[in-house]
Amino acid sequence: MKPSASGRSAMLPRYPPARRWIGRVCSGHGLSEAAVERLTIAAHEIMANAILHGGGEARVGVEVGDRHVVVTIADSGSRWNGTAPSQRPDAGQLGGRGLWLAANLCDDLTIGHGPAGTTVRLVMNRTR
Repeated sequence: MKPSASGRSAMLPRYPPARRWIGRVCSGHGLSEAAVERLTIAAHEIMANAILHGGGEARVGVEVGDRHVVVTIADSGSRWNGTAPSQRPDAGQLGGRGLWLAANLCDDLTIGHGPAGTTVRLVMNRTR
C-alpha cells in the first residue's frame, strides 16, 4: 500500500486483503460501522468485476472528503460500456448482481471509461 495524492491507494490482486484494507482505511472517518460494511461489500463486488473482466488486477483508492468517503476501483479493461442496472436482476439469472448490489449499497456509483480502462467510483456520505 502506498499513499497517493488523492488519498490512499493500493494495487490489490486478491479480495480478502483488499476488503480488510478498505475497511481499515474507511473506518474512523465519520461513517457508521454499518456504512463502512456496506461500502466494503460494494467495493468487493466491483473489485471482483475488475479482476474477472478487466485484466486481472484492480487499482483501489480511498479519498476522505468533508462530506463523504469515496472508494475508486480501476482496471485496464474496456469491455464494460454501460451503467449499473436500476432493476434487481432476475433470480434465475447467472451473474449480473454485483453492479446492482454496489449501486444499492452506496449513496452514489459512477462508471467512467477511458483509454487506460474502466473506473468505478463508490461514494458514501459521512452523515449516513
